[in-house]
Amino acid sequence: LGLSASDRDVFLGSVADELGYTDIDGMFVAVGEHNMNPITAVSRLVRLARPEEDVPPDDLLEPPTSTGRRPSGGIIVEGWEDMLVRIARCCAPVPGDDIVGFVTVGRGVSVHRADCANIGALGERMERIIEVSWAPQQSGTFFVWIQVESLDRPKLLRDVTSVISDLGANIHASSSGTGRDRVAILRYEVELASHDHLDTLVAALRGVDGVFDAYRLVPQS
Repeated sequence: LGLSASDRDVFLGSVADELGYTDIDGMFVAVGEHNMNPITAVSRLVRLARPEEDVPPDDLLEPPTSTGRRPSGGIIVEGWEDMLVRIARCCAPVPGDDIVGFVTVGRGVSVHRADCANIGALGERMERIIEVSWAPQQSGTFFVWIQVESLDRPKLLRDVTSVISDLGANIHASSSGTGRDRVAILRYEVELASHDHLDTLVAALRGVDGVFDAYRLVPQS
C-alpha cells in the first residue's frame, strides 16, 4: 500500500477499533490465535488506506447494471451493495466454506475458498482481497464432486449409490474405474442442500463395507 510506518500504525489502529479491539496488539494476538481471519483486517486496511478517489482509474469498478447469477445461498460483500459476484472455478466454494473475495477489473468480485492456492499466489495484488460471507438465510442447492476409494468387490456400486440415494442426494454425473491393485475409484457429482448434508454424506460413504476413504473433490487450476 506504500504507507509510512506512522500512517500504517494510524490505519491499523482504526482497523483494530472497528473490529472491537482495544489496540493493534490485541488484534494481532487474535490473528495469531486463529480467532480472526487476517483477510478481515487486510480488507478493512485497504478500504481505509486507499479510498475510492485515490485508486487509479484502471482499478475502479463501475457499478454493474445487473447483479448477474448469484450462487445458491447468496453472498454478502462487505461495504458494497448490488455488486456483481461470481464463484471462482479454480476452487468452487460452496455454502459453508470459508471464503474471501477478489476484486477484479470489470467483472465484479470473484469468490474463492480462503485456502485457494490462487489466493496464496496473489503477491502484491493481495490488496484486492475483500471480506465476503455467505448470507445467513441460505436456500437452494449446490453441486459438488465426491470421490470414493474402495477395495473392489461385487455390488460395491449398488451399495454406494444406495447410501447417496438414502440421504436424499441427487446424482448428476458419475464415473468409475478399477486399477490393477483392485482399488476402485468412484466419482459422483451430487446435488446437496447444505454443507452439513455434505458432511453427513461423506461420513456415511466412509462407512460402506470396503471403502477406505471418501472426500469432496476441490478443483484447483
